[in-house]
Amino acid sequence: MLKKTLFVCFALLSLCAYVRAQGGYSSASMGLSREASGLGIIPPPDAIRVEEYLNYHKHQLSMPEKGQAARMDLRWGCDKINSFSSEAVLQIGFTTLPQNADNSVIPPLNIGLVVDKSGSMNDFRKIHKVREALLSFLEGLRPDDIFSISVFDNDSQVIFPSQKVGNKNTARIAIESIAANGATNINSGLLDGLKQVEKKLDPKYTNAVILLTDGIANQGEADPEKILQNAAQYLDKGIILSTIGVGRDLNHGMLRNLAKKGKGQVHFLADSADVKKVFVQELEALLSPKARNVSLSIENSTDLSIQDIYGYEPRIDQNRVTFELDNMNAGLTQVLLIKYSLANNLSNPPVSIPVTVTWSYDDITQSGKKITEKRELLLHYAPQEGRKLNMLLDPEVRKNYSIALMAQSIKQMAKMHYEGKTEQAEDCIDITIGQIKSLFPAYRDPDLTRMLHIIERYASAFDQYRMTKPLD
Repeated sequence: MLKKTLFVCFALLSLCAYVRAQGGYSSASMGLSREASGLGIIPPPDAIRVEEYLNYHKHQLSMPEKGQAARMDLRWGCDKINSFSSEAVLQIGFTTLPQNADNSVIPPLNIGLVVDKSGSMNDFRKIHKVREALLSFLEGLRPDDIFSISVFDNDSQVIFPSQKVGNKNTARIAIESIAANGATNINSGLLDGLKQVEKKLDPKYTNAVILLTDGIANQGEADPEKILQNAAQYLDKGIILSTIGVGRDLNHGMLRNLAKKGKGQVHFLADSADVKKVFVQELEALLSPKARNVSLSIENSTDLSIQDIYGYEPRIDQNRVTFELDNMNAGLTQVLLIKYSLANNLSNPPVSIPVTVTWSYDDITQSGKKITEKRELLLHYAPQEGRKLNMLLDPEVRKNYSIALMAQSIKQMAKMHYEGKTEQAEDCIDITIGQIKSLFPAYRDPDLTRMLHIIERYASAFDQYRMTKPLD
């Protein structure tokens, strides 16, 4: 009964407007946890993304130098390891310059808006708010930007075909004509929008689609996997896709997966009140690109084995880990963490153990020039220390590792709870709280405080459940 109640409550809470995270990540996980933990509600594990917690705050990392669009920051929590301390944490960080911090020319836009105008968009004057948001978005475009508008209900229609914005009068009339009626054919509308952008596809442009919907696909192709497959043929050509979900009747997983495939943003809003703000944010992101097609590869010596990777969706092939990262806009800070341990059969360890990191991206500030950087980082075997080492000497790694531990604990707790292992879920949270308090006996950092308060509220929720649970 508790599990069903929590799941229903999650469906309601998932409507909350989520604050946009640093680094181009949706902060849906953070927003959800802050609300849900306060009410003793446990979200499903697949709604929890560790990397979103990890990149919610600004990181203290090296900034790009003159002429760089982005910079990679590599550091160990401690660059020494021995048999007493056989674990090491590698942090890989990224930064981009703030908007207008250099003299780069902002590339033109080729943008397609795809708007749900099904009957439910009449509720609470949503369609009115959306029209206001679209008009505001239009005003931010430049005359030479390319623009299109597609709408959908039972079917779909292109109401403003792909063309240069010009004086905007025709586009304004098209937006003001949008009226709500009918069902929700997301697949047809999305394909129309993608096809419009494809018509004017140009690598010199920022090519993107923004999809807004307040419902679940119930007309035409309704299978989320098929919709993703249909969109993928266009997204694989370099079209960015962001999604905006408004209201309670949403397929959150599909909208998230579409945005992930399209390397764009994902937004979930309780109602249409913040739609205008989100469209402004989207325009700002589209007008501040720094790096596209970002890939990362980490190859470690066979003297090390990977113990954990915190979040993301990497591909692991023996001693190599590869990531396809989101596009990077101005003002980004982002980190990922990998925890290594000494190989079990290491009888004669070398003095230094290498880890090679390679990343590449298309530099938008240099007309999409491919940039590749390869760096080697050494981990030193220090048997002469003869004692246990602190693997978190670097304060930035220590902080981010602690946040990653807490985020991972929330995900594990949710998984255990939904498997009916409530006592193990409670133990998981309690153990993590103890770990964090031992790492930070007198913590004052606001980012750590925010995360610790969240998991402490989850612990309190379990205590309350145990106290109110009826006797058998």
